[in-house]
Amino acid sequence: MANGSIPEAWVGQAVNVSVLTAEAVDPETQRGTLTVASVNGLLGDANHKGILILHPGEDTNQQTRAGTFFPWGAVLEIAG
Repeated sequence: MANGSIPEAWVGQAVNVSVLTAEAVDPETQRGTLTVASVNGLLGDANHKGILILHPGEDTNQQTRAGTFFPWGAVLEIAG
């Protein structure tokens, strides 16, 4: 996934993304724990910086739906 190459046909499709997340980070030492999280949603966008996952909700308009951006360095796997 590091090259950011996602087929254009995947945009708007339901995906399950495995990402690395930081938890329990100590602000003074910057130490924490990395965990793998599974995120379900619609692939809203993909570019050279990362991907945007749109979260399911009552609003069916993709332009106003809430989403989360994940940089490519955090993305482990994308499954359709």
